[in-house]
Amino acid sequence: MKKVTTINNKGIGLLEVIAALGVATVVITSLVSLSVFTLRSSLKSKLLLEGSKVANREMELVRADRDKYDWRTFLLGTTGAGAIRGIISCTSPTNAIVCNMNWSTGAINTGSAVTPLGVSRGFFIRTAPTNPVQVTVVTYWKDGTSTKNNTLRTELSNWRDTIDISN
Repeated sequence: MKKVTTINNKGIGLLEVIAALGVATVVITSLVSLSVFTLRSSLKSKLLLEGSKVANREMELVRADRDKYDWRTFLLGTTGAGAIRGIISCTSPTNAIVCNMNWSTGAINTGSAVTPLGVSRGFFIRTAPTNPVQVTVVTYWKDGTSTKNNTLRTELSNWRDTIDISN
C-alpha cells in the first residue's frame, strides 16, 4: 500500500494575486501612456491642419483682392478718403509678417491676426511691385514650449490686363 502525502497549498493564491496585480499595473501604465501620447499627437495634428487651412484661406483672400481690382490698384492702392491700401505696403525685406487680410471685409490690415484656435496668420511680399509678385503666407502657433509654423508661397501675376506700374 502506498503512502499518500498531502501538499500544503496555503499561500499559492496570494502569490497569484500579487503576480496578477503586477501584470495589471504594467498593462494599465502602458494604456495610460498610450492615451496621453495619442492626445498630444491629436492636438499637434489638429493645429497643423488648422495652420494649413488658415494659410490657404489667407492666400485665397489675397488672390481675391488681386482679382477684385486692376493691377495698379492691387499693388499701389488708391488715394483719398476710405481708400484701400495696396499690397506694396506689405513688402518685407526681413521675411516678417507685415499684413493680414480681414476675413470679414477682405481689406488689408497691418500685422498678424489670430484665429480662435490660437493660430496667428499674416503675409508679406518679398519683392517690390513687379509682375509677378511673390506672396508668402505664414501661420504659426505654440506647441508646448516651441513655436511651429506653416509657410505657403505663390506668385501672383497681372493676368487680366497689361497695365505697367513703372510710370
